[in-house]
Amino acid sequence: MKETTSESATPVYPVSDVKASVAWYVETLGFELEFLNEPEGQPAVYAVLFRDRLWIHLCRVSEGVQPASEYASAQLHVRDVNEHYELLRSRGARVLQEIGDRFWGARDFVIADPGGNQLWFSEPIE
Repeated sequence: MKETTSESATPVYPVSDVKASVAWYVETLGFELEFLNEPEGQPAVYAVLFRDRLWIHLCRVSEGVQPASEYASAQLHVRDVNEHYELLRSRGARVLQEIGDRFWGARDFVIADPGGNQLWFSEPIE
């Protein structure tokens, strides 16, 4: 079997309100909206956002699914994790794990979006 090379991964987060979640990602995290699927006369069902080289997709969950208990998580590799932490705290992000140096060689922190999806910001310790 031929070896393959992976380039990147894009998380798809379940959300109950796509437009409200888009607003949070734009205002709090500084993402830009690339695409919004909002069928005529219906709530938005899908969105694609980006910032630098990071991409995040938001998908409206079906009735009966509770995003707060059925969340997703993704690790975002960034430069200047301390600056990210300070900026997101100043914008009111809900911090689940405070910033710190980890024994596995990373400095990181974790926040949650309004639906409970986790964003794990990480940078190698050099």
